[in-house]
Amino acid sequence: MIHKIERLKELASSLNSKLDTLIDKQNKLHSMRNQVVNQFRKDFEVGTVTNPIATWDNTTWVEFDKEATSLVGTASSCMTADWEEYFLLEKEKADQLKLEIAREDKEINRILDELHSLTQKRVVI
Repeated sequence: MIHKIERLKELASSLNSKLDTLIDKQNKLHSMRNQVVNQFRKDFEVGTVTNPIATWDNTTWVEFDKEATSLVGTASSCMTADWEEYFLLEKEKADQLKLEIAREDKEINRILDELHSLTQKRVVI
């Protein structure tokens, strides 16, 4: 019984830590999304962006560029080249962060499963 209580305490502590880490990573991703969108607004002098621009990290450069062109018209080739490089670098960072978030989420689920198994009531018939 004492071993079980200690294990529950360990898991609860681990869960809290993992949840804090997950929230930090999600906030970082949200900030990254906003940073790219704000830079886009500034560079192309647009106020409102469409969903494909706002969710740039869920698209490819080709799709992003197509949407950007339909929103602001044709940009200079220098600006497009700069934006392609910027987009691809930020997308790589966002994709890496999403992988880290998925790993944290998986670990949280594992901890929750173990907590559940330790706290299940056993019914004897």
